[in-house]
Amino acid sequence: MALPTKQKIRMFVGTLVAVIFGGLLASLMFMPVPPQNADIVKVLVGFVGGAFVMMVSFYFGDSDNSGKE
Repeated sequence: MALPTKQKIRMFVGTLVAVIFGGLLASLMFMPVPPQNADIVKVLVGFVGGAFVMMVSFYFGDSDNSGKE
């Protein structure tokens, strides 16, 4: 059963956001952040984390069923 193009794009973008967020968190665990870049890193983690939460709430929330064609 093949997925429609719209769902493939959503799945690709969702996977990309999850991989970026996981990679960002993993890199923060193993690499020191210079003090002059700490604020930028905090904003980046917050932005990507927000995108990750929106993606998860879309796929596992009520919005997933509202867009079915």
